[in-house]
Amino acid sequence: MRMTRIRKRKACFKSIIMSLNNISIAFMGITFLIGSFIGSIMLNTIDSSDFNTLLTHWNSYLLSDSTNNIIENIFRYGKIPLAIWLCGLFKYGYLGILLLALKKGVSIGFTSSFIIKITGGKGILFISNLYFIQSFILILLCFLAGTIGTKYCLNKNQPARNYNIKNYTMFGIFLLISILFLSLL
Repeated sequence: MRMTRIRKRKACFKSIIMSLNNISIAFMGITFLIGSFIGSIMLNTIDSSDFNTLLTHWNSYLLSDSTNNIIENIFRYGKIPLAIWLCGLFKYGYLGILLLALKKGVSIGFTSSFIIKITGGKGILFISNLYFIQSFILILLCFLAGTIGTKYCLNKNQPARNYNIKNYTMFGIFLLISILFLSLL
């Protein structure tokens, strides 16, 4: 029985999702959680002069009228997921993937904790309304790039397994389109 194009695409998508290792998903999740905890701890351990410097930068950021152009937003949101994707192309790139995921977790944990510490209860609403949407999409992109890149690296290290550069390149194109969408928000 011949499969239609939609069924083939559905089966291909399902096989990609099912082929992700639970171990790589667990590593990425643990890495992001550790990074966010480290970011929160870093905020609580800085001294008051550094905290006041951060507070002045925060106030100047809130009072600025400048609008970012699309290129700056693409660079700001896309540098970590694309670097994670590029690390996936190398044989031992999973170490770089884990370090970049840890870095992203630290920055998100630090920023979220800083906003909550500055604004108190209003900060939770600010994060949930404005910051969380973009951060959630960015975390999801980093998480997907990390798990797929880790799986791709691990398949490269085993000579018996076959790895497909075409599917990984298609994922890179999907990542670029997602970053473009994120920068338009």
